[in-house]
Amino acid sequence: MARGVTLPGAAGKRPLASRQGFSDWKHAYERLHVHETSLGHKNCVLKTKKRGQTEAIIDSKLFEQLEDERKYWRNVLLRVVVAVKSLAMRGLSFRGKTDTFGSTNNGNFMMLLEAISEFDPFLAKHIQKFGNPGKGNTSYLSFATYEKIRACTSVHM
Repeated sequence: MARGVTLPGAAGKRPLASRQGFSDWKHAYERLHVHETSLGHKNCVLKTKKRGQTEAIIDSKLFEQLEDERKYWRNVLLRVVVAVKSLAMRGLSFRGKTDTFGSTNNGNFMMLLEAISEFDPFLAKHIQKFGNPGKGNTSYLSFATYEKIRACTSVHM
């Protein structure tokens, strides 16, 4: 009898990729998004999470860590969205001559986050840790992030 990892899900139903493999790596991001938003995947994640809460297993610690990380990045995004909304509703520019925290020429977006961080220890710590990370590092404080938020929220403003 073959031994392997058993994941919660509908008995006998396996995803297409596990039966046929996956080789379309050019479109993997889209396929992954479709998979992660599918009802089957959501059900499996919920079942695994529920099992982790009832049994003292390593997965429960992993889910706690993932939940803490999700809350952390959500808190960062909430602050960034408030800054983007405030500047956009007033028609103020976002960028300055530089995109560096601590610079006097960094623009209204970064200036507003720096001002908020003087009274918000969470944001101050985040800016200190991730403020000037460079390209390819996640911080949610970059030009690309606030442009995406502006695009998403412009429909609602």
